Order: sequence, then C-alpha cells, then structure tokens
Amino acid sequence: MPSRLKLLAPDYEYLTLDHELLVQEFSDGVPDFAESPQDLKVGEDVRLAFPELVGMEGVMMDILAGRQISFHLAGIVRADQNHTAKATDSPFYFDLHICHHQDEDENHLILFFKDATERMKLQQKLIQKSNETNLLLSALTHSKNYIDQIISSMADALLVTTASGDIKTANRAAQTLFGYKIDELVGQPITKIIKNQEFLNNLSHLSPDSSTFQDIELNCLTKQGETVAVAFSCSALITDLEGSLNFVYVGRDLTQRKLLEAEMLQALEREKEPR
Repeated sequence: MPSRLKLLAPDYEYLTLDHELLVQEFSDGVPDFAESPQDLKVGEDVRLAFPELVGMEGVMMDILAGRQISFHLAGIVRADQNHTAKATDSPFYFDLHICHHQDEDENHLILFFKDATERMKLQQKLIQKSNETNLLLSALTHSKNYIDQIISSMADALLVTTASGDIKTANRAAQTLFGYKIDELVGQPITKIIKNQEFLNNLSHLSPDSSTFQDIELNCLTKQGETVAVAFSCSALITDLEGSLNFVYVGRDLTQRKLLEAEMLQALEREKEPR
C-alpha cells in the first residue's frame, strides 16, 4: 500500500487508520505535520498526535461507513516551533484530507497531508494588501469629504477647470455668485463666465512651478446676463490621480466694494459742488 499511495499522490504524505482510529501505518513525512510527533506510533490513537481530530469522530465514522465521501480541512497551523524539523521563524500550515479506502476486505481511513505554508502566506499577504487598500480608500474618502466640506463652506467662489478650460468643480459660492446650479457649470467652458480672452490666454501659460495670478479684477457674466465684478486669484496644479494639468480659480465678489467706491465718489463730487 505505501508505494501505491505515494504513486497516486506524490505531493502528499499519508496515514491510515482502522475503525478504532488507531494508526496502522504512515509515510515518512507525516511526523512533520503532527502536533506531538513523539505520540505518532503504529497502534496508537491518532488523536494523540493530531488533537484537531478530537470531536471529528462522527465525521470519520461516517466516511468509514460510506455515508460521507470525504472531509477536508484547509490551513491548519502549527505555531509551536519545536514540533517539527520543518519549523522556521514563521508558522507552518498544512491541508488535511480524509477519505475511505478498502483493501483486501478491510476498511481503512486515509488521512492525506500537504504542506500549505506558501499558499497561506500568499493568501495572508493578499488579505493584508486588501485591508491596507480598504484603509487607504477609507482615509481618502474621509479626506475628500473633509475637503469637500471646506470647499462648500468657502465664502469665495471656487472653480477648477481642465487645461482646455472645461469646468470640473464649482462650489456653492460660485453657484450663488453666477446664478447657475453646480451641475449647470460642470462640463461647461470657463468662457461661459469669463469673457476676457486675453486673461484666459495668459492663464494658459501658467504651470505648477510658476507664480500665481493674484486679485485680477474681471467683469464676469451671470446666468441672468448681468455683469458682476470679481477679483480672481488663479494657479495651476497637477492632479495626483490623473496626472493632468488643472487650473484653480478663486473669485471674490467685488459688488459691495464697487458700490461703496461709487458712493464715496458721489460724496466727493457733492463736496466739490459750490454751496
């Protein structure tokens, strides 16, 4: 039997049991898989060497009687570094497969053992990478939500465009200032709001390494067709994920300041009038 079993399953070590779960024979490598190699002996109860079989007696009897075909345990770990010659600085894993074998009118249980250490290490690495990725995605989501809250609560209008001038992002202040809903702005050209082509041409030469435009006063067009004065500060940046050039516009509404300046000029003119 030993030679035939090894020929049938050369990558496995094997152990045979009788109906009392007493060891009948085993291949040379089986002690490497035992929790207590010193207790692995012909004629001894297999549960002394393999305590994980305790509580599985019903399953093994069902397999022996033909009521169940087989049973498989994957990823059994041996953490005790002294139990086997294969022990290293990391745990040793193996798979256990139990099935029935009839030989010369005698029924036996056969336990097959296979080293699964490399597979389990790879599986653990994949799980770890997956967990790390999920944590990173969660952190990025929280970070994005936080940034979105800041952008949404800004008093100044914020617009982000592609290098070609298409609007990618707009905040609530931009919606209020220009009279558009956010989804009416996203995807539209910036020229829908800013009509000063000379300013836009100069902006297109900005790079992430160059200085930013600061407080450039422009007359912008609202959805209602009205002109509104806005002071824009603009910069260029490269997005981390897409690696593409974007332009960021932060605009401050100058309407109140212009009204105040007009009132002051009117007051000065009245002062100059003869009394």
